[in-house]
Amino acid sequence: MHGRFKKTKSSLSNRVNLRTGGGFGRDVKTTTYKIGQGSKRCAEALKYRHNHIAGLSFEDRQLLQDLESAPDDVDMMDAMPSEMPPGEEAMFWSSAGGEADLCQELFQQKEKGEKYAT
Repeated sequence: MHGRFKKTKSSLSNRVNLRTGGGFGRDVKTTTYKIGQGSKRCAEALKYRHNHIAGLSFEDRQLLQDLESAPDDVDMMDAMPSEMPPGEEAMFWSSAGGEADLCQELFQQKEKGEKYAT
């Protein structure tokens, strides 16, 4: 009975060939993807996107966000990362505009237990 059930090879493919290019005399590029690794590819694409967005200035990020968001879609979550671009942090903490003094006063009031309207 040991040899009664024979293991057969599945007729389904475990990989897909994706061909891109080929227009106007350009070479065709073939990339092979394994099926079942979609979440890994999505994570890599998201990491790639975040790395490129991190290199944008504050104004460029806002422009990209405006281009990608639909004006009538109010339920859309903010797809852009909310951290400040490198070198732009000082814009909100400059002492010239008095923002640092305002934040310091608010924190001091909170430590004393004073109530303040926000």
